[in-house]
Amino acid sequence: MDVFFNLPGNESLFEQRCLRVSPEGIEETRTNGWHFLAWRAIVRRVDLEGHYLLYTPALSAAIVPKRVLVPVDNERFERLLSEHLPLQAELPETR
Repeated sequence: MDVFFNLPGNESLFEQRCLRVSPEGIEETRTNGWHFLAWRAIVRRVDLEGHYLLYTPALSAAIVPKRVLVPVDNERFERLLSEHLPLQAELPETR
């Protein structure tokens, strides 16, 4: 892990982040800036045991840890995903 952490450019991967979810999308605030991910930019959703992975066309993903969502917030988040993600984001990958 130390080798990965010490690679140039990886420091920001371990910064504390604040995620705010709204009907428009997800706003991520970090020490050195912020990023906004609109629901319409998400092309695929993967629901893992401990995280939601929300993929964009650039093959990047927003990772939302479920442990930070209390049960009520988790239900609201699920509802927002269902309401705002395109149908193809919910479909399983076929090969």
